[in-house]
Formats: sequence, C-alpha cells, structure tokens
Amino acid sequence: LQHGGNPFSLLGLLSRNYSQLLTIRTLQERGLSPAAIREKTGMQEWLFQKLVRSVGHATSRKLSMALKKILTADSRLKNTSLFPVDILGSLVQDLVAIHG
Repeated sequence: LQHGGNPFSLLGLLSRNYSQLLTIRTLQERGLSPAAIREKTGMQEWLFQKLVRSVGHATSRKLSMALKKILTADSRLKNTSLFPVDILGSLVQDLVAIHG
C-alpha cells in the first residue's frame, strides 16, 4: 500500500483465496476424495495442490469467520473514511486471532 498498491485488489485476492479454501475444506468434511473435490471445483492441479496444502488443519468454521472479516474490511473500505492501512492492519490482526 505504501507503494501505491490497491487495497481492493488485495482484498479481492484474499477473498478469492479464502473462498477456495473454504470450498475445499467443506467438501473434505463431507468426505469427498481429493479427485472428486478437484473435479467438482474445476481447479487446475497445481492450484488445487497448493490450496490443499494451505488449508492444513483449518476448520470450515474458522475459514468462514476469516472470510466474513475480509468482507467486513471490504465494506469498511468502501463506506468509511478510515485509512486503508488501518483497515487492513485490523484485518491482519483479526485473521491472526482466528488462526491463532
């Protein structure tokens, strides 16, 4: 952000990533095999493998909480006069607290 980065682009990337992680974890919790999850999501193999490694031991509840925090930060950026760095700093603290 200090070098002109767009906070909305960052939130978009985080939102997409957490949405994909939540989808994978939810399908894992339903008992689907990795092959079935990959087929259902239509992800490329390299991306799917990367996300499966990233999901680790996170529960769908924690991922859902994190996604809600990201969406709240997006709304705050659009609807308040707070500085983007403050909103994103708060988001990082929230995400760390969730994943402890």
